[in-house]
Amino acid sequence: MQALSSRLQTRWVADDVTVLLCPSVRPSRALQRLCDNQQQHALSMLLQRTVHRIPDDILKSNIADITTIRNLEADAVDKLKKRITENLNLLQKIHRNLEVCEENLQFWSGHQLKKFISPNR
Repeated sequence: MQALSSRLQTRWVADDVTVLLCPSVRPSRALQRLCDNQQQHALSMLLQRTVHRIPDDILKSNIADITTIRNLEADAVDKLKKRITENLNLLQKIHRNLEVCEENLQFWSGHQLKKFISPNR
């Protein structure tokens, strides 16, 4: 049943049949999608009309404000990336030091070396 349903849906996609017209979708869900799409379209049209009503000088000043904010954010991101790189390099150095310390501990904790070193040392 699922295979038939998936084949039917792929055929509808190939034939450009919208999901709203597919009978496999419940009518309530299809109606909800249709209402959501209509609301999104109405909202986008309202936004376009509002943008066209704003004077150009206000729009340009807002764009300038946005560019300064973007530049400040880009600088902050660059500083963060630099600090992350520095911290990563520091962590790598610490990791190498810890590996060397671990090797030294394993070397000196070996039972064979204890034979040659006096316990008073």
